[in-house]
Formats: sequence, structure tokens, C-alpha cells
Amino acid sequence: MNTVTKADLVKTIATEFGYSKTEARASVDAFFEALTEAIIEGNRIEARGFGAFTVKQANAKAGARNPKTGEKVYVPARRKVAFKPGRILREALSKPVGEDAQQQPEKSNGSSNQADANQHASVQANGPSYAENQPTISNV
Repeated sequence: MNTVTKADLVKTIATEFGYSKTEARASVDAFFEALTEAIIEGNRIEARGFGAFTVKQANAKAGARNPKTGEKVYVPARRKVAFKPGRILREALSKPVGEDAQQQPEKSNGSSNQADANQHASVQANGPSYAENQPTISNV
């Protein structure tokens, strides 16, 4: 897995749209600045197909502990950014990765192979619904 940096985005936009790197950098900076300001103000940001950023309230916690001393620490209430992927992104991420995941198990009359095939089928059936119901929260 690779990390895509802001500089990579600038390079891609400059190449894709024929902008100079300075113009592309200004566009990327303006986009992230507008995104950041909207999130700080508590607005919901939605890009159809990609996903939505929302601001959620995290309650104060009194039960946290300092791992070094074991002392209880008070954590004040704060805001968190949550991202919920859109349909297109969610479907793209739920596809199997690599060639091994795309191979179907061989059907056989043997009991152990049939049990493996049934287990594989149930994992495939339960996989996407499990992934769709998982919350995706990122601390920013």
C-alpha cells in the first residue's frame, strides 16, 4: 500500500488538466483549506459516490488511565471527524484483492472439501454486509 501525498495530488492535477505545478498547488491548497474550514465549522461535507465527512461529538471520559503510572486521567469532550464511504467507493473496496481471492473452490463430493466450500461461500456472503455496517471514524 502506498501513501499519496499532497505533492502527488498536485502532480496528478497538473498533468491531467495541463496546469502548471504552481496553479495545481494553489487549487489543491484551496480545496483542502475549504474542506478544513467546513469541518471546523461543523458542516457535513458530501461528495456523491465518494463519501461524506461529518463532525461527531465525543463525550468526556473519566476512566482513561496513564499507561506509565496507572493514574486515572480525565479526557475532556471533543469533536471528531467521521468519514462514511459512498456507494461507489464502498463497492470498489469490497471487491476481492489479488488473484487468490477470485479463485472459486473446486466442487467435490469429499466431505472435507465440501465443508471448506460451504465455509468459503458463507464468508463471501457475510463479508460485504459485515464491512458495510462497520463505522469508520478517524481522529483528526
